[in-house]
Amino acid sequence: MKCPKCGYNSLDSLNECKRCGATVEADTPRINTVKTGKSTSIDNNIEKFTLFENDEPILLDEEFVNDYSFHGTPIKKYISDTTNDSPESFLVLASFSRRFLAFFIDISVVLAVSFLTIIIGLLAAGIEINEGVMKFSYILLPVYLILSLLASTILLFLHAYSGKSFGKLIFGIRVVKVDGRNISLGQSFTRWVGYYLSALPVLYGYLSAIFDNNLQTWHDKISKTYVIKDN
Repeated sequence: MKCPKCGYNSLDSLNECKRCGATVEADTPRINTVKTGKSTSIDNNIEKFTLFENDEPILLDEEFVNDYSFHGTPIKKYISDTTNDSPESFLVLASFSRRFLAFFIDISVVLAVSFLTIIIGLLAAGIEINEGVMKFSYILLPVYLILSLLASTILLFLHAYSGKSFGKLIFGIRVVKVDGRNISLGQSFTRWVGYYLSALPVLYGYLSAIFDNNLQTWHDKISKTYVIKDN
């Protein structure tokens, strides 16, 4: 551990700095990620906990924070008391259900915008809608897919600007880096490309978040992002 007085790095087992003799104390281990489960408890010997001694924020599962306590003390308060962190410093991971509903809204908006664009295009060309759909369906389908792809780029910019898409804004969640800050435009682009990679094997890249300790999808992992509750 590092001496607060002279900065000399001593062994963690020592209570006194070997260089200046100042008293040093080991940092209290913090909980980084927690896997939800009825058997989960605050115990540094349980392998479900990832302990660390740096200054990264604490990532906790939303269900775990809300539903569990330790010796009668709510988990969030217990960790706050033992690590001297304020509750505001916690990054609480968004549940899969919130993410799913937010994703459904985002997809609905993207598809609706693409559909309305085609309808407006037909009307602007003086073509009756039913006639146009029947007559030009072989053209409209690929055009619709391309328009949907282009429309989805709005999510790229929304995530880079505020971390919130339409659905995330409604359900109170946002995308962040591991340190809790907004993601960069580059990360958002990587994440956007990752959407389609996650969707390829029958949406497995999305569903994998259910079994992941950090509730990360494939596009979260490749862009090194997390989705948290927005306090």
